[in-house]
Amino acid sequence: MEGCWPGDYLPKLPPGPRIPDATWQPLLRWYAVSGLSGPQSLARVPSQVADWHMQSAWQDLVKPMGINYQLAIPLLLDGPVHRAYLLARPDREFNEDELTLAMALQPMLTGLYRQLSWASEDKAADRPGLTQRELAVLELLGQGLTATSLGHHFNISPRTAQKHLEHIYRKLDVGDRLMAVQKAARLGLLGQPLVVVPNGRI
Repeated sequence: MEGCWPGDYLPKLPPGPRIPDATWQPLLRWYAVSGLSGPQSLARVPSQVADWHMQSAWQDLVKPMGINYQLAIPLLLDGPVHRAYLLARPDREFNEDELTLAMALQPMLTGLYRQLSWASEDKAADRPGLTQRELAVLELLGQGLTATSLGHHFNISPRTAQKHLEHIYRKLDVGDRLMAVQKAARLGLLGQPLVVVPNGRI
């Protein structure tokens, strides 16, 4: 998150009657300003990062929802993209033992988040729109065939075979044959039965 907001963008004073935006949220400010990525509680954010005006403005907004105390466990801090578990409760501050526990859990939670992200990405790409011919080309690509060899195999020109490769790369969102084969293997696209039509064409 370091550098995700220009230094002069973060407001110094609360907006009065206007609802505070996310740049006044003390925990978000903490991560943006400090460059740290460990768990942090709302009450531990120093006044140099979010002064009492900001703290008060934010509390006025969330207190009616019972969000008096918060603990953030970041999973991903990447420019404008932030993912975190945010624990909240109405009755007491998070103590040192709870902060220590959050620190111990953070690597595991981050790993679970990454696995779920990859699974979601794979599911979205599970049917990347490859034609039967492209699947056949991909299968042989995994066996090490070149564009010229693919052309001979399918009775098409190397240029047409290269076009098929370009379409496969685009649909799989990869940049080369190795990445295409790796992603296809991960998606379970290799080794699938193919529909063969006469003349050796797919």
